[in-house]
Amino acid sequence: SLLDLEVVANFAVKEKDTAEDPPYLSSSSSSSSRLSRKRLWFDVTEWGVVGDGIHDDTDSMRELLVGMPCNDCHKHIVIPKHAIVKTYPLNLTSHTTLQVDGILSAIPSMSHWPIIPPVPIYATSEDRNGGYLINMYQGFLYAQDATDIRITGSGLIDGGGPYWWDLFDARNLTGGGRPNLIQMVNCTHLEYDSVTLQDSPFWTVHPILSKDIHIHHLKIRAPLYA
Repeated sequence: SLLDLEVVANFAVKEKDTAEDPPYLSSSSSSSSRLSRKRLWFDVTEWGVVGDGIHDDTDSMRELLVGMPCNDCHKHIVIPKHAIVKTYPLNLTSHTTLQVDGILSAIPSMSHWPIIPPVPIYATSEDRNGGYLINMYQGFLYAQDATDIRITGSGLIDGGGPYWWDLFDARNLTGGGRPNLIQMVNCTHLEYDSVTLQDSPFWTVHPILSKDIHIHHLKIRAPLYA
């Protein structure tokens, strides 16, 4: 059976995001930063992403998220409803909105996921596999020392959990603990809303040493004992 959690706030949510943030965010510092910067919109399928559910779109997505310069602007990157985008882990940078209206699916593979040290306040990955694993695999959507990041949309972000759960159950994890689905470290002005998060390998949403975080209208789906 599925554990289906829905985080709901008493606000009306627009069906489609626009350049103007919802009214209930208008007074926040995060929203002010977005509105004061020129917003540049990118449909990923017009920028090299195939989005057919088969092709590895990692390089094109990384170029949009990190490689493309956007001085004094706010990048608004959209995965449209018809697209199924498969990638390895993605890093997000400051002043970025990732709007997932289609499907963003993690490609599971220990050999292609970076291994990162644990956050000092934990000292380990917090993942037991016959003993604590010290290091950890990087979160699928990851940022560090960044500000003004939003993850939103009407679609689905799939973490490819079964691959990692099977490795964990068989005690075959090597290198580190299982990755989180969304992991932000030492960040400010974060917003996660509206999108469905499915089958995270480990913790689903894990902000660490971060502040000014607004989480609302998320749906989180995973087996009860994943």
